[in-house]
Amino acid sequence: MRKKLYLSTETFPYGRGEKTFILPELDELCKHFDVIILSHASQEILDDVANKTVLGKEIRVINIDIILQWYKKIKYFFLFFLDKDGICEIKSIVKSKTQIFSRLYQAIGFYALAEENLRQMKEKDIFRDIDNSIFYSYWYFYYTYSITKMKKKYPNIKAVTRTHGFDLYDERYKAGRQPFKKIMDRRLDKIFFIAQQGKDYYLEKYLLKDDAKKYIVSRLGTIKRLSGNQEEKRENFGRFRLVSCSSIIPIKRVELIVQALGLLKEPIEWVHFGTGIEYEKVEKLSKKVLGEKKNITYIMKGYVTNDKILDYYQENFVDCFISTSSSEGIPVSIQEAMSFGIPVIATSVGGVPELFSHNGILLEKNPTKEDVAQAIQNIINMTEKEYFLLRKNSFRIWAERYDATKNSKNFVNMLKEI
Repeated sequence: MRKKLYLSTETFPYGRGEKTFILPELDELCKHFDVIILSHASQEILDDVANKTVLGKEIRVINIDIILQWYKKIKYFFLFFLDKDGICEIKSIVKSKTQIFSRLYQAIGFYALAEENLRQMKEKDIFRDIDNSIFYSYWYFYYTYSITKMKKKYPNIKAVTRTHGFDLYDERYKAGRQPFKKIMDRRLDKIFFIAQQGKDYYLEKYLLKDDAKKYIVSRLGTIKRLSGNQEEKRENFGRFRLVSCSSIIPIKRVELIVQALGLLKEPIEWVHFGTGIEYEKVEKLSKKVLGEKKNITYIMKGYVTNDKILDYYQENFVDCFISTSSSEGIPVSIQEAMSFGIPVIATSVGGVPELFSHNGILLEKNPTKEDVAQAIQNIINMTEKEYFLLRKNSFRIWAERYDATKNSKNFVNMLKEI
């Protein structure tokens, strides 16, 4: 009889945010486990039928929509102060002597979400017949904490999690502190990091010894597509095509690309895939800085499905991919570009340096617009031999380390050994 694997997600298979990350390994998981997805989509996302991912009938989906009414908030507030875990969090927060009230507020909110999630899991009878099951959190978040709380009652279940960026780095969480991490860590069987830098950060942050059986680097990756003979296409286009792909939110610093392009005189086409809360701001800046520059054309495509982005790479010669983010785990968007042999310009944040080996230009963590402009110019001015060596190296690094087919098999094999 096959083991059950409960996969906790933010919204998948609903919504559009996680599909790119989860689908490449889901097929492999289904080959070896009976997969039950525990989604946490709101009603608004559930109603967005157009962006629901159609899954095989063998995959069961249970959605947990957490709404904290005022009386529940009061209930969990008092439970937090009566729970041993809550008391441990209070001591840790007070000891930090930094943003004590803000961090306490965040910890209580995190605790309330976890408790309500746990209550609904019990209500939906998820804990029936779970002996020897694996609970796998795709993000190291409140639903991970929910499962670790059940480990005492169900000692035979295994609890594992991946961790990426917002669920790992302190600066990505409000008040600059990740709640309940030490408490969850003690109860988890394995923690999978998508980059070596993330693992190093975590062990140093929480003063943990490196246990190779528990703390594991398990990279994500993308599915290979044939890219065709694009060397011939490059000579016919006439402009240097620069592509970026990210949410347009403060940490992505898309405006830095706009400002850098404003300094350049070379003929360039910039294409950006993605939208977000700063879309209008960046669009206005682009009109102001680039609108009258005859050498620059730009296309802000907004939200585009992942398949269509890959189709774009397949059908168009892209000279360079660029990211100016201030914080990252290790971007799948860059891995996708590399799978087409596209050179990369990116900032040295998170696990990004692990994507580089003579395949582009790695910028400082906080580059100026002049730094970004110079990097673009350097790639434009390369000889054909130098440039196509970058392309060759980009694809080689992807094939060696970020091929999702290989990485998914390795990941599933590690789960089977638990």
